[in-house]
This record gives sequence, structure tokens and C-alpha cells, in this order.
Amino acid sequence: MKKPKKRGSKSSKNAKKLYQDTLGELVESVAGKPGIDILKILADKPNVNEFLIAKILHLTINQTRNILYKLSDRGIVSFSRKKDKRKGWYTYFWTLDVVRAIETAESRIKEFIKNLQNQKKNRESRRFYICKACSTEVSEETALLNNFTCQECGKVYELNESGELLKDIDERTSRFQSELERIREVLGTERTKVKKKIDLKGKREKEKKKILRKQKMNEKARNDRKLERKLKRIAERRRAKRHKMKKAKKRKAKKVKKHKVKKLKHSKSSGRKR
Repeated sequence: MKKPKKRGSKSSKNAKKLYQDTLGELVESVAGKPGIDILKILADKPNVNEFLIAKILHLTINQTRNILYKLSDRGIVSFSRKKDKRKGWYTYFWTLDVVRAIETAESRIKEFIKNLQNQKKNRESRRFYICKACSTEVSEETALLNNFTCQECGKVYELNESGELLKDIDERTSRFQSELERIREVLGTERTKVKKKIDLKGKREKEKKKILRKQKMNEKARNDRKLERKLKRIAERRRAKRHKMKKAKKRKAKKVKKHKVKKLKHSKSSGRKR
């Protein structure tokens, strides 16, 4: 019987789609196309050896490091390092910092939306003129200073209707808003994952501390029992020594008394003979 294939969760699919789309655009703007290849490698596995990345991408280690450092400066990737005891140098292991990477992408999208909103506000509150021959657009103030005449070709400026441009700005803003919502959804999921990992790590640390505390208490109890037995043996030895000394003293006293009696008898018998 065939085992059913495990299907990935919706959040993981969203995250992968996000890596390919928004994070891909972000990484490409920071480190170029090789950065996207590195993103794909790090998206599947944490703590990847930099020499392995260089080997997969057919790049030199210096080229690989330069790309990774650029991504690290933007908070997209993080690293840990390990010293080679035999050779004495450090090897770096790289991980995609998913939460920070998505936060960076979120900030980037917010900046785009803000710029579009400023453009829209500017277009709605001001008028612009265009020279159709040169395709040059100027503000009303500039057109007024130049007597509504193009300085390049000498033709008269015409009022540039902003209707189409405002429509385009609205469409782009709407797309970015949808992208922002998707990013926030995935970001919330990833933050929950990180929180669970931290909670689990904290729980394990607590359990580890509890076990160590119990071990210390058991060790202390064992040491106390050993000390108690030792003190008991010392006390017993002292009692035995005192008892021995007491018996020796009694024997000595008895011996002295016997000697005195013997001496007394001897003196009495010698007195009678005289």
C-alpha cells in the first residue's frame, strides 16, 4: 500500500512563494543574480558551510563571501563561525534569517507605497506641463518662469493631464498593498515559529537546570551521608579508645593495689620473725 505524500502547509508554501518573489527582488537589488542562487540554497537548510556554497555556485570563496556580507549587512542572512583546531582559521556557516529578511522586505514595500502616495498627493495638488516634442515635464512654477516655452526646442508647453498617471499610481499602490498583506501574513507565521522555538529552547533549558539542580542536591545528600558515616566512625573510634584507656587504667589501679597488699603482707611477716 502506497503511503500518502505529505503536503506542505499553506504557510510554508506562502513562505516559499515569498522567497521566490519579494525576497528574490530584494536580494537581487542588494547582491545581484548570484544572491538569488544563495537565497535558494539557504531557504532549504540552515548553517550551510560557505565553502559548500562556493562549490555549488562555481564561485571563488572571496566572491561568495562578498555576496554573503552584502546580504548580512541588510539583515537577510546571519552566520556562526567555528575554528579549525588543526589549521587555525575560522569557517563560517550561513543561515537565512527569515524573520529579519521578511521585515526588510516589508520596510521596502512600505517605502514604495509611501513614495507612490506622495506622488499622488503631489499630482492632485499641483499642475504640470509637458513639451511633447522633447517629452520633458516641468512644474507650473518652472513653466511660468520660462514663459511656458521649452528651453530645448522653443515650443510651447501644454498642460499634462494626470488622470492616466494617477490611475497607474493607484494600480501600483493596490499591488503593493496586496503584497504587503501577504508579507505580514507570512511574517506572523514565521514569528510564531520562532517564538515556539524560543519557548521550546527555554523549556529545555529549564528542564536541564532542574536536572542539574536535582543532581547537585543528590550529590550533596550523598556527601552529607558520607560525612555523617565518617563522623560516626570517628566517634566510635574515640569511644573505643576511651573505653580501652578506662580498662587500662582499671587494670593499672588493680595491679597497684595488689602490689600494695603484697608489700603489706611481706612487711607484717618480716615483723613477726623478729
